[in-house]
Amino acid sequence: MDLLTVEAIYQDGIIKPLTDLHLRENERIRLRIERRPGNIQKETRNIVHLRGVWKGHLTAADKEEDWVSDTVAAIRRESAQRVKHLALSIDEALHNA
Repeated sequence: MDLLTVEAIYQDGIIKPLTDLHLRENERIRLRIERRPGNIQKETRNIVHLRGVWKGHLTAADKEEDWVSDTVAAIRRESAQRVKHLALSIDEALHNA
């Protein structure tokens, strides 16, 4: 019996290997599922570090008087709020994991 260890992702109800398994069509196999929370936490922590990405840029753009600067400032404020909300959600999910 050969043992093969591969990384996979569970998506839309299907386990999808991240590499080719080199299996024959209709070959019977046995799966052992090992959750990898460490990898998920590392990837999501990178997103959390986006918090404050626009800090310092908002004030400078808010001082401008033209419509382009006003629009850019509004987009920056909105994206900053979305990133902050996402970061808080991820922090909470990681804390509860």
